[in-house]
Order: sequence, then structure tokens, then C-alpha cells
Amino acid sequence: MFFLLAVALAAAGFAHGVLGRSPLTKRIELALVYLLAGYFGLLMIGMALYLLIAPERASAAFGVEGSGMFQQFTAWAFLGMATASLLTVRLRGAYLVGPIVAWSFDYFGATWVHCARYSAAGDLSPRFAALIVLEHAGPPLVAIALGWWLWRRNRRAAKTATDS
Repeated sequence: MFFLLAVALAAAGFAHGVLGRSPLTKRIELALVYLLAGYFGLLMIGMALYLLIAPERASAAFGVEGSGMFQQFTAWAFLGMATASLLTVRLRGAYLVGPIVAWSFDYFGATWVHCARYSAAGDLSPRFAALIVLEHAGPPLVAIALGWWLWRRNRRAAKTATDS
């Protein structure tokens, strides 16, 4: 479900560029900004606030024990990274790399931790592993792909400009 939301946000950004008759590079940038600001920004601010406001309820919902100091630290880290992602609405260019890198480490780490935890408990079927990978690694992989595509387009444009 969350992977589909990430893809839908990126598609909405791309569609925004199409409707505005923007060049392809701008469409890619808009797709990335929609993904970063919407999914990694607004959604994760909501997640951080949930962890801070209702820690016991959040722990139960996520199936983890306790709601101690480490969960609070994680919530503040989420809030900081999410705020940085929201700034992509105004800050573009090389700034886009920061939120992509930060959230990729977080989500790839979550993928690893979930797979290791369920595997150790003997509860990791291939179908469940695929779901974990899709839901956790999927959104940052979309961001990485869009960031790489944008970088390649900008690099090609800069090379063409200097060759002229």
C-alpha cells in the first residue's frame, strides 16, 4: 500500500509537469519533489507525531515492545528527516540528494531489520519477504531512480552546453 502511494505521488508530480507542458527534466524533478515532499515529508511527519504523541499506541500498532527513549529518539530523527524532505519544495538541485540518501539508509535498514527479525523467528516466507522489500525498499528505490535520471539529464544538458 505504501509503495503504491509513493508511486502515485511520483506519477502526480510527473503529470503536473506534463500538464504544465514542462520539459522532461522538469517533469522528472517534479516527480522527485512530489515523492520527497509528500511521502518522505508529510507522511513521515505524521508518523513522527504519532510516535511522539501516542507512543504506547504506536508501539502496539507497529508490533514492537515498549515506547521508551529509543522510540522517542527515532521519532525526532524522523521529524528532522521529514522536515528536510519538505524543504525540497523550495530547495532543488543538489539539495535533493540529502533526503534521498537519508531516507534510503533508513528504509534499507528497516528492510534488513524486518527480514532478519522474521527470519530468526521462522516467519519469513518468500511472499512475506517480497512484501517487506517492496514496501520498505520500494519507495527509496523510486527516489534513487528518479534522482539518477534527473542527474543524467542535467549532466547531459551541461555537457551539450559546454560543447557548443
